[in-house]
Amino acid sequence: MKTFIIVALITVSLLVFGGMAFAKYRGGCSSPDGRMGWMAGRISSQLSLDAPQQERLSDLLNRFSGLRQDLRLTREQGRDEISRLISAPRLDRDQARSMLEQRQELLSQKGPEIIEAVAEFTDSLNPEQREQLVAWMNSRRHGRFGYK
Repeated sequence: MKTFIIVALITVSLLVFGGMAFAKYRGGCSSPDGRMGWMAGRISSQLSLDAPQQERLSDLLNRFSGLRQDLRLTREQGRDEISRLISAPRLDRDQARSMLEQRQELLSQKGPEIIEAVAEFTDSLNPEQREQLVAWMNSRRHGRFGYK
C-alpha cells in the first residue's frame, strides 16, 4: 500500500509539473497563477469535474505550487552556497550534508500535505473519471519520446 501511495504521488506530481512546464512552453501562462489556472482548466475539462471536485483539484494544484516555490527558493539560496563549497580547497562535507538534509526536511514536511490533497482529489472521482485519469497519465508517460 505504501508503494502504491508513493507511485501515485510521483505520478500526479509528474503530471502537474509536466503540465505546468507544457503550459509555460506553449507561452499561454507566464505566471505561476496562470499555469495553475491552465492546468485546472485542462484537467477539469478532461475529467468533466463538478464544482467540489474542481475545488479539491484547485487545492491540490495550490499545494504543488507552494512546494514548487519553496523548492525554487531553497535552490536559489543554495546556489551561492554550493559555489562557495566547491571553490574551497576542501569540500565541507558536513555543510553539504546539512544542505541536503534541509531540502529533504522540506519535502518531508510538505509530503504529507500533498499526499492528503492527492487522496482527497482522487477519492472524489467516480470510477469513470478514475479510468480517464489513469488513461491520461499512461498516455502522458509515454509522451512524445516514446519511452516507458
